[in-house]
Amino acid sequence: MSTPVRPAITLRRLDRGDADDVAAVVAAAVAGALPWEVMPPDAAPDPEDWTLARERAYARFLRARPADEASWLVVEGVAGGGVVIGVARLAGRGAANLEAGVWLARTARGRGVGMTVLGEVAVRGRTAG
Repeated sequence: MSTPVRPAITLRRLDRGDADDVAAVVAAAVAGALPWEVMPPDAAPDPEDWTLARERAYARFLRARPADEASWLVVEGVAGGGVVIGVARLAGRGAANLEAGVWLARTARGRGVGMTVLGEVAVRGRTAG
């Protein structure tokens, strides 16, 4: 009987001002998610299609996240390299409330990646207080 291999997942702080970080997230979303899975809905037709306007809107959305929200690139692969497969975030919502969010590319779903990411986000939230 084979033992399941846990994916090599790391979280790397998303620098919202870094064009390469934002471009990597947008590229991962376009390749592996639907627009409504990663950003607020818009009024444009065909909500399941990526357009250049939606890609730009998602980049603006990423850069404009609130100051009390921490975001990380979800990276699968070797340390110092790998492929961006999603985003995780943790935001303060009042005195003792936190909100966590994760989206993953389709290729990362159903393999335990989400649980790995949420566990790490919880640790980081406890560490930050």
